[in-house]
Amino acid sequence: FYGRKIWHSNTGNASWHWHCNNKFLKRKYCETPTLKEESLQETFVDVFNGLIKRKKEIEENYRVCLDAITDTTKYEQQMEKLNKDSTEVQDLIRSLLIEHDRSADSNIAARYEEYEGRLDTISRLRQELDMKIAACSLKRTQVMAFLMELKKHDHPLSEFDPLVWQATVNHARVDHNCNITFCFRDGSEVKAKIRNGVRQYRKRSKEEYTDE
Repeated sequence: FYGRKIWHSNTGNASWHWHCNNKFLKRKYCETPTLKEESLQETFVDVFNGLIKRKKEIEENYRVCLDAITDTTKYEQQMEKLNKDSTEVQDLIRSLLIEHDRSADSNIAARYEEYEGRLDTISRLRQELDMKIAACSLKRTQVMAFLMELKKHDHPLSEFDPLVWQATVNHARVDHNCNITFCFRDGSEVKAKIRNGVRQYRKRSKEEYTDE
């Protein structure tokens, strides 16, 4: 995970940089680059302006596919069947308990355990369906919010806006080749090269530090 650090804080050349929090841990230093904040911001502006240029295309694509990729009909039908199965098993358990009061059948305990197992399975499947339905709902919300933010911009950004970042970016990944992948809130990803202000970290020997 990247952290924000200030360099030369006691001078007139103070500047903010980002680098992996594990970069300088002994034996574990990270090989990803240290990034100047202004370079990171410039790269985001370039990428977001590219999205603005494609705004109509992006909106049209979602108009066609959003309902399909967030449709919960299948999950709701499965949930309805599970609810019905659960009611049936609960009825069987009630009948079994009534039968237990009237009979000394040794198989009753085994049947009861079987019914309880079926209820546990149904409960687990219902939880999984709840998660899938919630994921579809969240996906729709995130896509709509992303599109709303995109619609606000009829012209390219002239400078970095932290509110646009917060509204559109879920997270970003940086690799050791100075590539950054912006993972947007709608689930799309855009990869770009950070051109300026990138410092590649190279672990130096004690002799190099001594020479300096």
